[in-house]
Formats: sequence, C-alpha cells, structure tokens
Amino acid sequence: MAEKPKMEVVGRLDVSKEAGPPHWDPAAADPALRKAAEALQGGDLDAAAAAFHEASELSIHDPRPLGGLALVAMQRKDWKAAVKHGREARTKRDAGYEVHYNLGFSLEQVGKRDDAIDSYQAAFQRDPTQPHAIHNLVRLGRIPRLVGQEELLEDQPLDTLERLELYDSVGRAVHHSGGDGTFAHTVEWAIDRGAPWGQIAAWLAKRGVHDDASLIGILSAEDAHLADSWVSGFLVGGGVEMKKAAAGNEDFALLVDGGSVDPKGKTLFAKLNAEGTRASIPPQRTSAAHVVGLVQQIFPMLGPKAALVITVDPAKHLGPRRLWIITPSSDQEVVGVWSGKLPDGSELPTQALPDARAWDADAVPLFVPGTDQPSLAALIEEYLLQDVVTAVEPDGMAQVKADRIVDYRDAWHAFLGSVARRVPVGGAVLARWREGNKDLLAVCRADLGVQTVPLSCSWPEDSDMEDVPVPPELQYLGRALFQGPRPKGVVGT
Repeated sequence: MAEKPKMEVVGRLDVSKEAGPPHWDPAAADPALRKAAEALQGGDLDAAAAAFHEASELSIHDPRPLGGLALVAMQRKDWKAAVKHGREARTKRDAGYEVHYNLGFSLEQVGKRDDAIDSYQAAFQRDPTQPHAIHNLVRLGRIPRLVGQEELLEDQPLDTLERLELYDSVGRAVHHSGGDGTFAHTVEWAIDRGAPWGQIAAWLAKRGVHDDASLIGILSAEDAHLADSWVSGFLVGGGVEMKKAAAGNEDFALLVDGGSVDPKGKTLFAKLNAEGTRASIPPQRTSAAHVVGLVQQIFPMLGPKAALVITVDPAKHLGPRRLWIITPSSDQEVVGVWSGKLPDGSELPTQALPDARAWDADAVPLFVPGTDQPSLAALIEEYLLQDVVTAVEPDGMAQVKADRIVDYRDAWHAFLGSVARRVPVGGAVLARWREGNKDLLAVCRADLGVQTVPLSCSWPEDSDMEDVPVPPELQYLGRALFQGPRPKGVVGT
C-alpha cells in the first residue's frame, strides 16, 4: 500500500493530525516581512505590497503577509481589497489581533456593520488587553465577550471597594513596570478575581479609560472624596496580632491600655479593648482609600477572622455616609440615602433629594434662572457673597463654597430669596450647603419663597444584608455604627 504524502508547509514538515488550517513556520516569511516593514516606514506602499506578496509565496499558510496586504489596501483606502485580504488572512491558523481588528475596521467602511462587530469580537478574544477593539465594540453598542461567552447585554460597574482594590493593584504595577498602552495589568487583576472582564472593559471604555496608565487618573476622579474623609468603627482581630501589625507598619498606630502612641501622620489609629479581641477606631480624618489598602496589608497578620467595619463621611465633599465591612475574603458597602422634611412636615419629593454623588464642597453647583454671567456676578456682589459664591460658565451657573456659607448665613438666605423670585412659576431651584455636621438643602420657589430642609442620611430600605458574604455579627455591628451621629468635626476646613 502506497504511503500517504505528508503535508508540507514551507519551512518545516507538518506531521500533526490537529484539525484546522495548516501550521506555518514564522521564520519562512520573516525576511520578506522585514522588507515590507521598512517599506511601510518609508511610505513606499508599492514596495511594501511587493514584499508582502513575496512573503505570502514563501509561506502560503501564514496569515501575516495577507494581513499586511490588507494594511496596504487600508492605507490606499481601497476598502474592498482590504476586506478581501483580511478575510483570507483570518482563515489561516493563528491569525492575530491585528488581522481581525483591521478587518473589522475595513468592514465598517463598506457598510457591513454586523460583520465588523464579529471581527472586533474576534480581535478582543485574540487579545483582550488591547483597547481599540473594546472601544469600537462599545461605540457600536456591544459588550466585548470572551471565547465561549454568549451575547452580553449590560456592562459591569465596579463598586467602590472594587475600584479601590483596582487602583492599588494597577497603580503599583504601572509604577514599577510602566504602562504599554494596553489593559495588561487590569486584565490580570480581573482574572485573579474571576471578574467578568468584557463587561468591566465596556464600563471602563464608557468612562473614557483607554489603558492601564489612564485608569487611575480618569476613573479615580469620582472617588476623590475618599482621599479626605472622617472614618470611625472597629478593627476585629487578636490583640497580640494587632500589636505585631502596628509594630511592623509605620502607617498603623495602636493604643493599648497603659501605653501611649502618637497618631499624628498615621493612616489609621485604633485603640485595643481590654479583652484584646478588637480595636475601636475613634473618629479621625484620613484617606479612606489608604485605610483600605493598609488593612489589606495587615490582614495576613491578623488571621482569617479579621475584619474592618467603618463608617466613611466625606470631609471636603458633600455626600452620603458609607459603611464598609471588609474581611480577608469578602467585602460589602452600604451607601446611605438622603431624606428630608419640608417645613409643613411633608416629605421632600424624591426628585429633589441629592443622589449618591459626592460634590466638592468648594464647588457645589447652583442655578440662578434669568441671569447671564455678568448679571449673576453683580447679584452675588450685591449680597457681598463674592468670597463664597462665584459666577461661572455657562450663563446662570454659580459655584458655592458650601462649608463657608455658615459665616454668611443672613446674606446667603437673602440671596436665595432673590433667586426664588427669579424661578419660573411651577419650577424650583435647589441650593445645598453644610453647617458643621449638618447637611442643608433649600428649595427656592416663586410662590413659597425659600424652604430650608435639614437632610438626613439613613440606611437604605432596599439593602438586604441576608445574602451579604460577611458574618451576621459584623452586619449588626455595621448597622449600629451607621446609625450613629456623624462626627462633629465634619467640616471642609
């Protein structure tokens, strides 16, 4: 019986029985590909095309020469040729990210939107760290999906504690090794957590994050309030272990009965109880984000039953109270909701209540109807409020230094009365400020004048802690902490 001929691939013999397109030897086409690259750098598209044709003849199963011909066609804006070469290249074994991405871009140019989406998805699956396919999929209304995933309908927001963990992980990696224009470090973080990277990638892209290096600068802006916060609560763990952690970490101060310690310059200061089972965290102004990073550093010393339970109140921002319960294996955040009662005892309508955003206390927005920037500036000056209220663009907008209004209380209320008279009938303008640890909101209306409403931040009614992956005793402790008064020192100075 005659021996079957072996399949020959230029540069080597392929004796495998693996299904799919034939294997290829990258060395076979490399000399011609180098010539093509030099020609492209010199802007000689004809020479580049000739070199890519040569490379294709040297290694007929290699997708790279065909991808190069597609690239030349793209440079010439010959989109039909780019699609032709790109489609042929993707049939080869190991067609890479660039082949699929460039094909997707070319398909868009000839109006084949759905085919382009499929190519962008294939590109993402070849290299999920590359940002371009991610951003194009999001632009086209799709969520990037990994191999084997079905069509995804929604992105996946990261909650506060996940973001803090991400900043710490990616920030350290970028600091030590730099960024390469991709999401390499972010993908590594997602894989380690078992997080849905495609959905997270879409969420990041919608916020303008385009790689590891830009992630912290762009995304962390919404968490700026955590950099200066009042925290209080408890650190749970063994007394001996906490003492060792304090001795080994200069950012953590632990006060033990009969001893003394200077909490100045520390990220976290705590006082150990007599039983040595947990330490109370008295109200202190610090970076809540750094507290989380510090505690995660010392958790390995405190053991698997360690926990941090703290309330977080913004110091330089106006925002709701937060409760964080963090253990070595789980975490939970509860964000308070605002409520308030009008002078007649009725509840402030939901649409008038602040949301969960934190506003810089030195730049709280206020809209003054019927004014442009010069006339608004004149109105502010009329009430001698120039030090605390500033007219800004666009017309009718002002920024209020909400923590300093208390020093101008009478002038402020008179100014709000003038604002109320400018409000169209049936409308309302909301003004917000803070006096000590009290959040206040004014409802300005033409018919009712200025109604001042003290705001309360309460436990959200829809917060179901039964399914929270932290021990019940920590949940009860956290809820009791949350319902306590805000620190009297909560001011923006």
